[in-house]
Amino acid sequence: MTSDLDALLSESLRARADAGAPIAPDALLRGAVVRGRRVRTHRRIAAFACAVVVLAGVGTAAGLLAPHRDSSAPVVATPAPSPLPSRSPAVNDRAHRDLAVLPDAGLPGAVARPDLVGADPAVLHFSVDALARDAAVAGWRSAAGVESARVIRGDLDLSITLARDAAGLPPSIVGEDLLSEAADVRVGAGPGTVRVAAGLSHPPRDGEWSLYRFDWQPADGLWARAEVQMPSQELALAAVGHVRLDQSRRLMMPFRIGAVPAGATERERGVELRTDGPGLVVSATARLVAGRRELSVQSGTPQGQERPDGAWVTAGPHRVYAPDGGYYGVESRGQSLDVLAVPRTDPLPRADVLAFVAGMSFAERLDDPGTWL
Repeated sequence: MTSDLDALLSESLRARADAGAPIAPDALLRGAVVRGRRVRTHRRIAAFACAVVVLAGVGTAAGLLAPHRDSSAPVVATPAPSPLPSRSPAVNDRAHRDLAVLPDAGLPGAVARPDLVGADPAVLHFSVDALARDAAVAGWRSAAGVESARVIRGDLDLSITLARDAAGLPPSIVGEDLLSEAADVRVGAGPGTVRVAAGLSHPPRDGEWSLYRFDWQPADGLWARAEVQMPSQELALAAVGHVRLDQSRRLMMPFRIGAVPAGATERERGVELRTDGPGLVVSATARLVAGRRELSVQSGTPQGQERPDGAWVTAGPHRVYAPDGGYYGVESRGQSLDVLAVPRTDPLPRADVLAFVAGMSFAERLDDPGTWL
């Protein structure tokens, strides 16, 4: 199923590229960046007294996580906030703006109800608002048993993941083999571990930056992992201290899913905001699962690619480009929606997908989160 989805995604990207449409370069360059980091970091490690650890599997990875929290100790909602350093004016020519756009969900945070983490893809049980209020990039994701966010500013690059199971925590973005051995550290008032990839920063920053990976258990049944790129471990811990685990946010989208196909449920959603150019660039995704069949919904700025006249159909109020092969394209209210049905060998029936698209509604403006649904 994964290969089917990858193929459909590749076709969609090629179509946008053939039309002269811009494709976000960060995702495409990530592999090259990581390979470059590996070469530079291996050189630095030669002059560093750090042992390189290669994880043998999930069992080994779980053993390297933060020590189990003492159930008799008080639950720490979030590390104590500390002031952050003055940020640089821009990141890769992106201006900073207030990206703390998700509304309060009015529900318990992760430390109070670890069992709710990843239970509803429309809710995040933590907040990164304090960092996202002045950022160049902010993104959030909720999936089964896992919630995550990332914020990029001139003074930091932070990603955090909460999971109901340690196995749900992601590997390092630079590869586990580039991290030092785990060392004990205090994350807020509780025990944790830190591993370091020395000398890493992308984009390049003034001075020496490193990647710090913190693991800790904020409450029984809840695991946390944060990766922070900053000049020092102290500053990285201060940044983590601004993540609130005692709050919740509604994961709004620029589109709303109506009736879902029979037997299908929404399993995952994510939103990313970038301050590229004069406006706000938005990408949003949702994933629905019905047994071994899936629908992947992706929203973004219309690309204006030309499409043959014969492949257009009507689905409710929407005009849909629906060639054979499991791809459906909709453009409405200034946003482009791609719906991919997988596996390609046995996708959801065309009538079911069109009924699903017919029931969807769109925000008034893609680049104005205040209008989202």
